[in-house]
Order: sequence, then C-alpha cells, then structure tokens
Amino acid sequence: MLSLLFAPQAIEFALKRAPADSITYSATASLTVDGQAVTVTSKITEMIRAVKSDGYTLSVDVTRSMVKFGQQTNPQPNVHTERSYTTLGKVEKIMGDQVDSLAYRRDFSLAFIYPGKSLKVGDRWTSAVDAKAFADVPASVAKFQLESVDKQVAHVISDFTEIGISKPMKTHVEFWVDVTTGKVTRKKAKITNLPITPETNPIAATIEYVMDK
Repeated sequence: MLSLLFAPQAIEFALKRAPADSITYSATASLTVDGQAVTVTSKITEMIRAVKSDGYTLSVDVTRSMVKFGQQTNPQPNVHTERSYTTLGKVEKIMGDQVDSLAYRRDFSLAFIYPGKSLKVGDRWTSAVDAKAFADVPASVAKFQLESVDKQVAHVISDFTEIGISKPMKTHVEFWVDVTTGKVTRKKAKITNLPITPETNPIAATIEYVMDK
C-alpha cells in the first residue's frame, strides 16, 4: 500500500488549443558576430488557424524586433509565416517571408515534440527527421527527457543534433510546459553551429522565449 502512495505519478500532456487561440512570447537571442556581442529581442505571436485530426496550422508573427550591435540599436522588419504541424508538434510546412531550408532547420532544433503517451519523471522519447523529408535539410534527431514536474509545470530537456553534414547544428534546450494545456511557457536554448545565411559561417548563440502573461 505504501509503495502505491510513493510510486512515480504518470502525467500526459498534449497541445490543447482551438482556432484563434494565441500565445505571445518575449524572445531574446545573444550571439557574437565578428567579435562583437549582438543581442536580438522580439515579440513572437503564434495563433492557431485550424485544428484537424492529424495536426494543426498556425500563423507566426515576429514583431518589434531590435538588433543591438555594439552601441547601435536597429529595428528590423516584421516577419509573417504560416506553418502546419503534426499533432505531436513536428513542422510539416512553412510558408511566408524569408522561408528557406534554414527556417526548417531552426524550427526542428528548437521544437518541443510531444511524446504522445503518458510519462513519469525520468522517461525519455525521441523525434527524428529523415534526410529525404525536406530539400536541403539534413537528417536530425532530438532526444527528450522529463526532468521534473512542479505545480503542473513539466521541466523537459532536449538534445538535438543534425547528422551527416560537416558543421551540424546542435542544441541543448530546456522547456517548461504547462501540463494542463500543453503550452510551452518558457524555453532556453544553447546552440552550436546556428546557420544565419547560406553564405556565412554558422555561429554559437543562446535563445530564450518567455510567454507573456
């Protein structure tokens, strides 16, 4: 009987959202370019457009972006994309401004993929991308682990790496996920070999998203 009282509690979370639901994040990225520290801040608003049995579509608007480079601070244009995802949160298609293979690579590297099953603290799950699934997007694998649950917020870590290319992007991400709604309320990422443009060398960066209240 006592063993039942102290047994690990299983939890199950999935994205519970409806059309017109929206989330806004305050995002901050810190990186170094040509020896100079660069900070990028922006607002990222995700709005559900449609929910289907096999996935969902959403719009993503990046606004109020500012780039601080040395003593200069420069505003950046807004960016709008439309995206479709599987029910577990893996991107299927990105359409809109500034969309190329790098957009898919960055999305995969920072994505929270839902496990699709009940979990206990310490459980692991994996999400993989096949090299043939998207043009100019390498194969990759993300390994997730449920670290803890506190007051209905799950702390999950992820280690992502690309496979089969000379400078693979790698990320270590911490996610905080509301167990009740499935929404990611915060994430922090350390990235190695982050691609910026096809012509420039990849860089290291840290990124943090915090959901606005």
